Amino acid sequence: MLGAFPTVVFAALSALSLCYWLLVLVGAADLDAFDGVSGKAEGAVKGAIEGVADAVAGGAKGGASAIAEALSALGLTKVPVTISLSSFSLLGFLLSASTRHLLDGSVPGFVSALVATVVATVGAFGATTLLTRPLASVFDDKLSPQGGDTLIGKTCRITIDADHSGGQAQFDDSIIVTVRVLAGRLAAGEEAIILDRQADGVFVVEALKAHLPSEQDAFAQLQENAEAIETQAAMAPSPRHD
Repeated sequence: MLGAFPTVVFAALSALSLCYWLLVLVGAADLDAFDGVSGKAEGAVKGAIEGVADAVAGGAKGGASAIAEALSALGLTKVPVTISLSSFSLLGFLLSASTRHLLDGSVPGFVSALVATVVATVGAFGATTLLTRPLASVFDDKLSPQGGDTLIGKTCRITIDADHSGGQAQFDDSIIVTVRVLAGRLAAGEEAIILDRQADGVFVVEALKAHLPSEQDAFAQLQENAEAIETQAAMAPSPRHD
């Protein structure tokens, strides 16, 4: 039963979540950030998660990414996504296993799998919403409206793909913020700059590279500076020799 679809998928996602929280317990991941690690720990977490994904289920890593984006679209990233994803995975596993246990033997296998998929997915999303929304205010305290405005002009790293509907980014390796892009899309891992904080508390970001000068502009600026220095040197009075 535990190896049946969709229970096995939720079991794989739960294994990924367990791997992360074990790393938190031993100090290899940042307990305060919940959604990222720094330095060598980032490589350790990435390698561990990829290893578990390959061993438990080949598609689990892609599934976790897709579910993370779904959680963002449903507004469940007001808390760190690792909390939402862990809750969704565990609840989905329990609902799926229970549904298969009740239906297997009384209905065809594909019907049981279909019903279990719907019950587990919808039920887990709903229950995750109820469980995590009360926690949103706890994590919002990390960025009060006044404190959040100080982030405008700062750079951040996208942790969940961001578009006009939303996304998530990490600032200063410890602060996780909900972001959106007014035009286009930013992929996870890209560097962005915070442009504004909207009334709903979501930060507007844009790709950092769009604000960096091109090589041609940088060279032109260097030439202009060099010419200015030469002009000042030519205008400076020559030293008098008595």
